[in-house]
Amino acid sequence: MKKSIIATLIALITYTTVAAIPVGATETKICTDPSILSTFTDGFTDENISDDIDRIDTFINGNFYPATGIVVTIAHGSEYEDITIEHANGNLFKFTAPATDCWELGDLASCIMDSNGTPDSVYDDKVLSAWYCGSPEQFTSIMH
Repeated sequence: MKKSIIATLIALITYTTVAAIPVGATETKICTDPSILSTFTDGFTDENISDDIDRIDTFINGNFYPATGIVVTIAHGSEYEDITIEHANGNLFKFTAPATDCWELGDLASCIMDSNGTPDSVYDDKVLSAWYCGSPEQFTSIMH
């Protein structure tokens, strides 16, 4: 069990690190050639490895999800701050961040959430990680 949790955490960290590599919009290329798409392989041929990857994928997709919230309260401390965010549906979640992160009211936080083993209920979910992703004003200016 301990090995599978460690493997899952490594996979999650690797996934979020790789997925977060910035790519400019002008660099984005969409492949629509079916001959190229049909020849793609993930490099795994060992059936046991594929089974492990499927189990990890099921675990990650069944327990973690992305969510964005707006900072509605900050309890300032000398070293850490307790940040409360509100999701669009009104649910409130708290996380702790170093005071040096300089969160402000109205900031948007892009989060990885843990369903805490209860995918049908959000009331016990936890914020695993939170990243600053702008302010509503920035998104409004983009839209206009």
